[in-house]
Parts: sequence; C-alpha cells; structure tokens
Amino acid sequence: MQKNERYKKALEYWSSVDLKHNESSLKEATKLSAQTLDIERVSVWIFDTQKETLVCQDLYSLKDDTHTSGMSLEKSLYPNYFDAVSSNTIVAIEDALNDARTMEFKHSYLEPLGICAMLEIPLLQDNQLIGIVCHEDTKGVRQWDVDEQKFCLSLANNISLSLEIKKRYEIQEMLDYQAHHDQLTGLPNRTLFLDRLFQSIKQNKRNQTKLALLFIDLDNFKQINDSLGHDAGDEVLKIIAKRLLAKIRDSDTLARLGGDEFTLILNDIIDDETVVDIVENLLHVTQEVMEIASQQFYVTLSVGISIYPNDGESVEDLLKNADAAMYKSKESGRNTYQYYTQEMTQKAMRRIKIEADLRKAIENEEFLVYYQPQVEASTGAIIGMEALVRWNHPQNGLISPIDFIPLAEETGFIIEIDKYVMKRAIKQVFEWRKEGLYNGKLSLNLSTVMLECDTFVEGIQTLLREMEFDSTWLELEITEGHIMKNPQKSINKLHQISQLGISIAIDDFGTGYSSLAYLKKLPVSKLKIDKSFVDGLPLDEDDAAITRTIIDLAKNLKLDLIAEGVENAAQKDFLLQNSCSKIQGYFYSKPLCVEDMNKKLLGLE
Repeated sequence: MQKNERYKKALEYWSSVDLKHNESSLKEATKLSAQTLDIERVSVWIFDTQKETLVCQDLYSLKDDTHTSGMSLEKSLYPNYFDAVSSNTIVAIEDALNDARTMEFKHSYLEPLGICAMLEIPLLQDNQLIGIVCHEDTKGVRQWDVDEQKFCLSLANNISLSLEIKKRYEIQEMLDYQAHHDQLTGLPNRTLFLDRLFQSIKQNKRNQTKLALLFIDLDNFKQINDSLGHDAGDEVLKIIAKRLLAKIRDSDTLARLGGDEFTLILNDIIDDETVVDIVENLLHVTQEVMEIASQQFYVTLSVGISIYPNDGESVEDLLKNADAAMYKSKESGRNTYQYYTQEMTQKAMRRIKIEADLRKAIENEEFLVYYQPQVEASTGAIIGMEALVRWNHPQNGLISPIDFIPLAEETGFIIEIDKYVMKRAIKQVFEWRKEGLYNGKLSLNLSTVMLECDTFVEGIQTLLREMEFDSTWLELEITEGHIMKNPQKSINKLHQISQLGISIAIDDFGTGYSSLAYLKKLPVSKLKIDKSFVDGLPLDEDDAAITRTIIDLAKNLKLDLIAEGVENAAQKDFLLQNSCSKIQGYFYSKPLCVEDMNKKLLGLE
C-alpha cells in the first residue's frame, strides 16, 4: 500500500474512535501513529499552566507494544528544547544527536534509547498551545517529508479535539457532582438526598419492605463554632461525617442537609433492632474524643427516627416526622434518639406557628415589660426591680416567657427581644428616678446569645449614653448554666461589662454546677438563690442546708445576695434568720405592668 493511502486509511480509522473515552483514544492515537509511520515511539505531552513543565499523557513503544505515562520534563533542565517546542509550529529534527535543540538530553535520553530523529507537532486549542505530540525514530537520520508532517498534524488536531471533549466531560461531571454533593464533607446534599429518599420509598413499596429515616443533629455545635472558630467547626463536621459513614451499610445513604444537620436513609429494615443497633453505633462512635486546635473535646448527637410506611409514605412526611422526633431527643437531654409519634407532629406544628408569630411580634412590638420589686425584708422598702418580658399575643393574650424564650434563644430572635426590653425598661426606670419615685437598680436578664454578640458591649454603652442612664443604676443577670457553657469567654465578656460600671448578678445560683475556681474569676457582685431551693423552706432539710451554704458562700466572698421565688412568710422568716434580707417573690409582689408598678411606687397599692 502506498504511503499516502496508508495515511488516509489511518485517519479514516481514527475518525471512528470514541473521543469521549480520552485515555483509550490517546492510546489508539499513539499506537496508530507509530504503526502508520513505522517509527519506534510516539507520545503525547501536555504543558502545565505556566508552560514550565511537560507531563506525558501516553507514550507508545512499537517494539514492546506498551504504553506508559506520568513522566515529566522541566524547562529549567531543557531550556533550548522548550523554546523550540513552544513556538506553535512543527519542529522537525532530522539529526537529533547533533541538533542544538535536543543536545541537552543527548546523553541521558537519546543515546540510551537510540533515538536519531524527532518530529514535534503542536497541540492547539483556540490557537493556544497546550502540548505536543512527539515522534521519535531509531532507524537513523530521517527527513520528515511533507506528507508525513501533514498526517501527524491531522492526527494532532484530532488529539486536541479529544482532549477538549475530555475537558468538557470532566467539567460537566464536576458541576454535576457539586450540584449534588456537600462541598465540605463530600456527602450527598439536600438535592441528592431528596431524590434518593424518593427512590427508596418506591423501591421499598415495590418490595413491601420498610425503611428508616434518621434526622441527626449535633448537640451544642454552636458552642464549638463560637469557642474554637468556624474552621474548627468545619473540621468537626468532616470528622463526624467520616465516622458516621464508617458505621453504615453500603445500601444506606448518609447526607448533610446543611449546618450540623445530617440525614440517614436505612433501606430494607427487617425490625426495630436493626435500627437501634445502627443508631447506638452512631451515638457511640461520635462520642470518641477528637482533637482540634490543640483542644480535646467530645461531640454527641440527637437523633429522630421515622419509619416508612408507618410514619408516612411521602418524602415530606417522613422528613417532617423524623425532624419532630429529633427535637424530642433534644428535649430529652440530648445524646439520645427518639422514634416519631403523632404527638411530636402536633408539638412541631405548634413550634413552627410560635416561631412565625415571634417574627411578627418583633415587627409589631407586641412585647410588654413587667417589673417585679426586690425588697429589703427587714424594712419592706423596694431596693430594686427586675424587668421581665411578656408577650401580648393578639389572639392568645399574655404568653409566659417559659413558653417562648427557649425558642427565641434557639432562633436568634432573643437578641431583638432583649434589645427591645432593655431600651423600654431603661427609659421607664429613668422616668421613675427623674420623678423621685425610685432610686434602686434596674435588673435585666442577659441571654447567652446576647452575651456572645460581638457588638453587645459597644451597643449597651451607646444605649446608656443616649438614654442618659448611669451605668451604676443597671444590673445584668445571667444564669449560672449559661456561664458554664463557655466559662472563659463569659469571664472575658463580663469583665468588659463590669468595667463600664454595670453590676453583674448570677441568676438561678446553685443549679448550674459551676466551679468555685470560675466563680472567683467572675466580676460578680450578687448571687440569686434559685426558687427551686426556696420552695421547700423551711421544712425541707436539703433545701435548708443548700440555702445556708449559698448564704455562707456569698458572705465569705463578700457578695451581695438575694433570694427569688419567696411566696410565704415562713420562707421569708427563714431567710431573714439566716442573714438573707433581700427578697424577690410573690410574697411581696408579682411582676407588675407599668401602671401598677407606678401605683406601688406612689404608695397607692
């Protein structure tokens, strides 16, 4: 067969090769070229982005009928060769052993392999050089004629097209992966999870089997972000994802919905024991110590479980019910799991409604500030007052804080509520002081969310200045439990507040299991004995002993003291006899609206 006819048939064959499969098409190209030209070696090399390195994608040896790849050439070692092949033109080297362009690797490469002639064809995409196709002959000095060069150029153009198609497919695959997977953990994201759950429902319906859906939430994850930073938080999520994956079956799907929320689809569930075994393994493995940013800590999970078809036959119902069960786990003390019940759905719906109503309440200023007097029991004089928020719901009337404050803290609404109460109470107490009706302190409850707000100290300083309210007239109360969630951070922030002249009281003292080592570091001026200890006075020996201990502690630390929740004379008398004379509770007054508190201050009540 004539040479030109051989080239033509080779190119016709190449046109039938599936260019989508780049690895095999490159091997086809190098082998086809070597056989057609009857030369020893043909290889494809691609430049890096700086064109400082060439990396071999495939090298075919005719003699051995083998393919190799991965070798590289550095411009710093072979500058003359790189200059030659970077010209976007065909480089025909007839006598490679004596050519200045290839002299740099004569002894290390050409002579050991017996290479005598080389033909370098540029690989172009959009007229930009991306690499070369290298042809190496070992039969001696060789003149590369026009037909050979045309054939090699045609094949190189097809190789460029193959590489371009591969690049497009890789980009498409990458985009598709990103659209369906979580960037941080690599787990399926919400989109892929919902599709998997839909397909699992269809499969289990067809097979008349059950599936379990687990809604998984990390306990107290916000504290990790706040104390160690978001980078550490991300590392925790990656570690947890890896640990969970190691404990599930290949047929199951673990996904990350966002934040610290994960979901798990357990297919073909035979009985509850299967689910329990998997869940308990998940709870156990996540509790193993992890070390991040030179700190060791533990993470626990709250898990909610819904079962198909018992708890729903649609994606929406199963997910909603597993979510409701997860919240029940949170309420049960965390680090546990709960199965879904109908009662949970009703509670979840109430929660959703309250959350929506809270948003409206903030916009419509539906909150009222009530004031409960703090009394010097030995004289009956009002020495302070605590501002307490009430929600005046347009349909349901007054709502107690216990019914909405926890949700407000969880959703972040508490910041706006605290700001509103603070501003209204400061303004009102300022008016009472101005009128000569009151000269005691205003006590305001401080939520953990507000305390952790970066702009809180600056914000309260600005508010006091604008309202012309002396900082020594203000006392902030924070619960012992809130302080102990992040003691060091609380200590730092409370010191900033104390430096403004604002006094600080620990609310619910004795219930948060605080360390005395932390207590002595806090800039605290007052302890509040919690109502739970006052309730049993004076008959309950344990409550009496604890109360006396707190009184002695306050005395020894030279801290002011007040008891809250005092409802009868016997409780008051016990406290007075044991040197606690400052009292707050229904025995003296329930929390009062502005009008009623005004009457009390005027002595009209």
